[in-house]
Amino acid sequence: GIGDRAIKPELVVDGDAETGFTVRLTSGMQPQVSDFFIALFDNSRRGKILRERLESDPEKSEAFAQFREQMRRAGLTRKFREKYNNAQWLVKAVQQREKTILSVATEIINAQEEYLAERQTAPSPLFMQDIANRVGYDISTVSRAVKDKYIDTPLGINPLKHFFARSSGAAPAGGGDASSHV
Repeated sequence: GIGDRAIKPELVVDGDAETGFTVRLTSGMQPQVSDFFIALFDNSRRGKILRERLESDPEKSEAFAQFREQMRRAGLTRKFREKYNNAQWLVKAVQQREKTILSVATEIINAQEEYLAERQTAPSPLFMQDIANRVGYDISTVSRAVKDKYIDTPLGINPLKHFFARSSGAAPAGGGDASSHV
């Protein structure tokens, strides 16, 4: 259960009632494809510039040329290009995931400003469909974006689902007032 492991929130709310609240992701490391592989396989302007830099750098040009030749001789160019394309896809997927989570969380926090400013004792019950409409995503995307995600607010760490009404619409999920924080 939740009590068996430490909760690491994926999001943090910064600011206060006076300055306003902003949401940021706690993850600081994005997966990246190295400039070396971009220079080898990317035909864009960036790939061309990186290729020119590597080829004109006295310390790196020989290693770059040798690697390219060894890859060609071993018949691995296609395999490496495939790996490069897969890596590029993964980077874009992670970026899209983070953009989705951040936009959904930001909309939730915007709707909870009165609660976070401690001008009301409980979160305003939200409905996923309302958040989905505001951010322009399908409700299933919003549901996945908040599933098992935690946010560190000025009032404590909560699951994002804490801010949504139960399906009956009676009370916020996660139960009630600010004293029920993890």
